[in-house]
Amino acid sequence: MFVTLFKTLLLPPAIQLLMILFAWICWRSFKRLAKLSLALAVSSLLLLSMPIVSEALFLWLESPFVKQASLAHQSKASAVIVLGGGRLRLAPEFDGKDQLSHHALWRLRYGAYLARKRVDISGRQLPVVVSGGVVKPYELVSEAQMAADVLQQEFAIDYVIAEPASRDTWQNARNTATLLKANDFSTVLLVTHAYHMRRAQYAFVQAGVDVIPMATGFFSSRLQSKTEPWYGWWDDWLPRASYLHQSYIALHEYLGLLFYWLFK
Repeated sequence: MFVTLFKTLLLPPAIQLLMILFAWICWRSFKRLAKLSLALAVSSLLLLSMPIVSEALFLWLESPFVKQASLAHQSKASAVIVLGGGRLRLAPEFDGKDQLSHHALWRLRYGAYLARKRVDISGRQLPVVVSGGVVKPYELVSEAQMAADVLQQEFAIDYVIAEPASRDTWQNARNTATLLKANDFSTVLLVTHAYHMRRAQYAFVQAGVDVIPMATGFFSSRLQSKTEPWYGWWDDWLPRASYLHQSYIALHEYLGLLFYWLFK
């Protein structure tokens, strides 16, 4: 609970709102400091809302995974691991039941694609391991179980193993490592969003799992393209709320990586 609150306050837009509140409190006694705090809050909100800035934040996170492992290297894998990506609460079109978020479905689709295209040493379709538990007390079904149902019913994946106890990426790695050992899986294809792969790979390596990163959902692909100008087009400099959310995602990963490197 405390970690979630602390993380929220350090990330936009909460950090900017705190800076504005600080400026208001200090306006009479420390006017210069208040003006500086206000200027930083407004300018950072403006910059983080620009598409060109938001996408640039993903470059370092995603660039190592643009070029994927060779087919020969991928052939060493004995399973595919797909990490959870959140849920949609009480979807009315599905009789009020929780559903996987678009991020989670994006990862599942790629994981299913890999499982169908790759086979293990015995010639069978690769098994898919899905990891993700119940985060909030009112959630009745684990994300892993929802993912397993989607893989089997909608993507026609027969061999699915659910790891339903994890609440974050670090637990994903620890719990899945135990499950992989129990099923005698060695090298695995790790599927998650490209922006999340650095942190996920670090967690799995620390847990002793030999992973081949297979990233999906690149947010910086346009900036990495040789046909696009590095400075973008005129509309890439227009602030938009959706890109502030993307900047939040990228900064969340940087904060998570820093936390892992310092305390894990």
